Amino acid sequence: MNKIFRAPIRTFVAGLFAVLPVAMTVAVIIWVASLVDQFVGPHSVVGKVLVSIGLTVVETRIAAYLLGIVVVLCAVYMLGP
Repeated sequence: MNKIFRAPIRTFVAGLFAVLPVAMTVAVIIWVASLVDQFVGPHSVVGKVLVSIGLTVVETRIAAYLLGIVVVLCAVYMLGP
């Protein structure tokens, strides 16, 4: 009886170890994304500044936030060279 269950258990454990790095990578990406959202998201201090930059051009807050990000990225790019 012990030999009957040994092969499926080995296969299951091998599959578990194969999936573990992918699961850890996804968990770390989600964690980093939540940290970025906390510090630069639309409801943070930096996000409110980005929204105020974009609200001079567009009416919706999401579009204003995205426009603010684009403006800041362009400014950083222009300062680079």
